[in-house]
Amino acid sequence: MEPEIYIFEQYRNKGYGTKVLKKFIEIAFKDGLRKTWREDTEDQPPFYSIKEETVFPEKLVSTIRVENEYSKKMMLACGFRENKEITAEFVLWDVENLETDLIQVREFEITKEEILNEKN
Repeated sequence: MEPEIYIFEQYRNKGYGTKVLKKFIEIAFKDGLRKTWREDTEDQPPFYSIKEETVFPEKLVSTIRVENEYSKKMMLACGFRENKEITAEFVLWDVENLETDLIQVREFEITKEEILNEKN
């Protein structure tokens, strides 16, 4: 499971993202997360059904752009471990200015076991 949190610039560095992420971690590992998907059927219209299940992840992983110091700070404050290796690189193409930029991301992860051991 990969959490994504977006905070408008004027609200960054005030602890809002950290608070939300800590609550998400707690819910994910304790209560589970609701997974919903559409499954095609051969029945009469609407030709699909909605399926749901509760999943209990063992690990949460988040990929963050290398220059995103706010997200890095938030992940570390919530107990995520940073993989120091570059996980992926992407070329960002700016069509209007005919320029490219290299985007690098790193993974941050936390496991259910780490959270349980922290509480004991």
